[in-house]
Amino acid sequence: MSPRSRKPWGDFPPPDPHVWNTLRYRGIEQAGGRAVIEWDATPEYCFHSPSGPIVHGGMVAALLDTAMGGACWTLMSEDEDFLTADLRIE
Repeated sequence: MSPRSRKPWGDFPPPDPHVWNTLRYRGIEQAGGRAVIEWDATPEYCFHSPSGPIVHGGMVAALLDTAMGGACWTLMSEDEDFLTADLRIE
């Protein structure tokens, strides 16, 4: 892998609308192949069941995809791009 030369995502405030702004993600850490993102799963993003709220699986997938992308970002050079071609969550 090429040495990291990109600035952290936090240095580039996303415009509206953007998944970070819409879902209110918070970037905690991003360096060396690692990305930590926090998100509060409020009731609006849940199914309600007798046992309590269940977070929609698509919301979990979006958060995981964003975190994995953030980790990849730290290991890539400025002239490289990436995308998630396939993501499966069981």
